[in-house]
Amino acid sequence: MEANLSAIRSAADRVEESLRAFLDFAHGVRGTACNLSDTNLQARIRDQLQTISNAYQILLGTKESLDSCKWSLEVLVTDKVQNSPDDLERFVMVARMVPEDIKRFASIVIANGKLLFKQNCEKEDTLQMTPNGQLKLAKCIQLPQREIEPYERSTSFNQRKENEHSPELLKKNGTVMCEPKLSNLEETEKPISEGRLDENKNLEGQNPSSLILQPLSQQNPEKRFQLSEHCRLYFGALFKAISVFNHSLINGQPPEIFITQSKLVIMVGQKLVDTLCKETQERDVRNEILCGSSHLCSLLKNLALATKHAVLKYPSPAALGHLQAEAQKLEQHTRQFRGTLE
Repeated sequence: MEANLSAIRSAADRVEESLRAFLDFAHGVRGTACNLSDTNLQARIRDQLQTISNAYQILLGTKESLDSCKWSLEVLVTDKVQNSPDDLERFVMVARMVPEDIKRFASIVIANGKLLFKQNCEKEDTLQMTPNGQLKLAKCIQLPQREIEPYERSTSFNQRKENEHSPELLKKNGTVMCEPKLSNLEETEKPISEGRLDENKNLEGQNPSSLILQPLSQQNPEKRFQLSEHCRLYFGALFKAISVFNHSLINGQPPEIFITQSKLVIMVGQKLVDTLCKETQERDVRNEILCGSSHLCSLLKNLALATKHAVLKYPSPAALGHLQAEAQKLEQHTRQFRGTLE
């Protein structure tokens, strides 16, 4: 201990300072929540904040005791008469529990971010008209660049073909509809949704589900799509994520649990669409897969919106029932889509 005593003391100082800074933020969140009409949310924030504050007081008290003896090695190594932990042991035990307490508080804030920071989000949600007349969404509902790049790479494949069903359409629609940051749970704007519907109508006047009812190998045996191992893994991961999500709803898990699992479903679904888009080479088959992928993205978007609604209305049975229904629709389409690619 003697060799590491200085490092231990510095670490204790940083823990105390970091937790104090977080509490300053948390008290601000509680003040914002007091202006809302949701008493259930206020109570959850208050209780979790009290838990963290209690931990901070224990850390502060034990650290003051250690500071008062100037972190004397003789005091630290002396066994207490009573069978109880010393100040340093108490500090370490409490400090180990703080991250989980903070995670719970952060989950509550994330799940209700739109409600707590409504004014800021409304400003960010404002649509801006760029000089070339294209609508651009605010950053709070855009994908990170690393999620968009695969679509950009896929788009370059068909630029010279002027194909109206190229991956560019998937980029326009999928990057918003498959938005993985469920913490925002933002509603996409109507012009984008309407644009996607128009594109689907252009696909020979059929909706996505009608285009994928029959396996591709039966529609045209010569143009059979070979499903890669990556795609198979993503399909399996998506089924698993949906199953876990459904079980969390059935078991009555709180929003901070099912919102994380919903986010995972959307992220895996987007990765699946991304991989399918990159690996599809034949144009005719590509159009049908893009159409099925577009419908999958639409269902992922609906799941995100239903999750947002369930969180805001929690613990409304109707909202949770609607969320479970959307998850079942997503699972049904995914199984159908998977079957057509065999």
